[in-house]
Amino acid sequence: MPDVPVPDMGTLIGLCVPGMGMHALPAADLRSATPFLKTMVLGYNHARPIFLEPMITRETLLARRSFTLDVPHVPGEPASVRAPARFRADYDAATQSYRFVFSGLAASTR
Repeated sequence: MPDVPVPDMGTLIGLCVPGMGMHALPAADLRSATPFLKTMVLGYNHARPIFLEPMITRETLLARRSFTLDVPHVPGEPASVRAPARFRADYDAATQSYRFVFSGLAASTR
């Protein structure tokens, strides 16, 4: 894993967040010249995937717009894991809130 400079955090050595473990981001986000606004993050422990989470900036949320994120293939994911295929954030103007939805849960075929 590469060392990654993150604004306001410093450089994450091998994408390890102190006290939180190893993280992986889509390669396009790592190559981008600008910081991401929203992305899907994978977390690992002892080289095994342990979590998948949307990482969304305050700026994105303050736009008050619905959006989707790609859910990446998770290397090393056991075939027995029911993994989501899709993620969407639905903005409700009436309540001024978001609803985050993972859907398409199915056993891994990868």
